[in-house]
Amino acid sequence: MSHSPASTGNSRGPIRSFEGHSDPVISCAVSPDGTFVVSGGGDTRKVYGRQNEFILKVWDFESGADLFTLSGHEEAIKACAISRDSSFIISVAEDCMMVWDAHRGEVLNRFNHPGFACSSCTEDSTIAIVSFFSELLDFHSGEERISILTDDVLHDCAVKSDGSLIVTAGTDQHLQVWNTKNGEPIAALGPRADLDPYGDVTACAISPDGTFIVSGASDGMLRIWDAESLDEKAVLTGHEGDITDCDISHDNSMLVSSSWDGTLKVWEISTGDELTTLEGHTNTVNGCAFSPCSEYVVSAGGDTSVKVWNIADLGKRSTPGT
Repeated sequence: MSHSPASTGNSRGPIRSFEGHSDPVISCAVSPDGTFVVSGGGDTRKVYGRQNEFILKVWDFESGADLFTLSGHEEAIKACAISRDSSFIISVAEDCMMVWDAHRGEVLNRFNHPGFACSSCTEDSTIAIVSFFSELLDFHSGEERISILTDDVLHDCAVKSDGSLIVTAGTDQHLQVWNTKNGEPIAALGPRADLDPYGDVTACAISPDGTFIVSGASDGMLRIWDAESLDEKAVLTGHEGDITDCDISHDNSMLVSSSWDGTLKVWEISTGDELTTLEGHTNTVNGCAFSPCSEYVVSAGGDTSVKVWNIADLGKRSTPGT
């Protein structure tokens, strides 16, 4: 059932901030082993006479030390991901996809697969990239496993951990669900008639256990869907701007969302309640990610910073029976 979630009304600031980008940070990811953070960005505006910075940075999670600067893209880096074994970094921009050695900071491959966003990596090295269509690729070889043509521009995508399902978020006002075996559509998930039907679907995520899907839209709302029945379970309201990104904690209990309104919000999945608002960026928040232990959130800001937030106490609250 759809509902407006209760809010705790509290907020908290970051525990550390990584400074080193000179252009807006668009995306971020935390390594599965929890040791490092990757951030990518660049100013998407082409200003005459200004040198744009299309780079990724690799940060030590604990100390915030700037480990590597990865350069080679010729467009703003829209998304980044890290392999399951924390050995490879994948970056996506409108010029190409690049694969990097996460421990040496060296480029390994450059593939002619431009994109606006990418998914996390599956265990068999599959990654999804979306632009005006969606592709499933082997990030080691660049080999295309399937390509799905769509009628709209795609903003985001997510792949189920077993690789059987892909969801795409785009300009047709629906979250599209696809079968990755044959590229056939399964469903188009949209708002009920009594909710705002307009605007793009801008973000999406699939829970690590594969039981539910989350979508975020330009109306500032997030929706939770049952992955089996594809029924809408909840509508989460509270942001005052477009949703830019969302992520689900590794224990499947919490959701974090980032927005044009300059904040992040952490939500309890089981109740739909807003647990806290994370405030500290001075511009839009473009990306967000949970740490593997689900005790921290990392965010990418239009203010050129990457911030880390401690939410360990919220995780204890959201654990059933505590």
